[in-house]
Amino acid sequence: MNKYILSSLLILSTSTLLAQQSKLFIEAGGSYQQSKNRQNSENSKYSYSRKAPFIGTGLGYQLSAHSTIGIRYAYEKLDYEQNSTFIHSEGYSERSYKNNIKTNSFGVFYRYYFRNKETSKWNLFAEFSPLYQKNKELSTELNISYNGDSPGSPQTLTDVTINRKSNSLDGSMSVGSSYQLSPSWALQFSLRSIMQIQHQFGDQKATQYRFFEQILSNNFFSVQYQF
Repeated sequence: MNKYILSSLLILSTSTLLAQQSKLFIEAGGSYQQSKNRQNSENSKYSYSRKAPFIGTGLGYQLSAHSTIGIRYAYEKLDYEQNSTFIHSEGYSERSYKNNIKTNSFGVFYRYYFRNKETSKWNLFAEFSPLYQKNKELSTELNISYNGDSPGSPQTLTDVTINRKSNSLDGSMSVGSSYQLSPSWALQFSLRSIMQIQHQFGDQKATQYRFFEQILSNNFFSVQYQF
């Protein structure tokens, strides 16, 4: 009988301890940007469209009431298209440009909450996240020039296609806010472009520094679940 009692107490104590020590969490979210513009005048026509969906997932661990660390995966796609027509004295010209970029990112993150995460419903945080990125880019550009005011045979035609892959290292600083719905669930909103340093490898080797670039449109909404 004592064995059953001791076993029950051990299981209960272990379950309670694990529940108290449960600091693991997962989160997932994304963002979507879209913009269009069209301009017409007597001698020209111009239009462009841009779509940029972004999704991200992460697995993390709560180090303390103020800080967390974790690993992250993100997928981002950019579709950009631009078309223009210009009428001049000898005829007219057309230009079409399309650009498609797909990016897979893998990395880690460290997040600091300014208020006690375990006792505060509303909170503010700062986050640093270095990522390794694999990029695929496909772009096409078509330029045609015609004589007169009818299509006919083009006077000049330039058709350029670029299909390339590249790797880069990206380090970004973001800020955000969170709301604790329950002990397990939280909502988070962050601005991803406070500071960004990106280094491109390979033939396109370059390092870029960006600060507060499109800060109001470059945002991210996520849901967090803590075990």
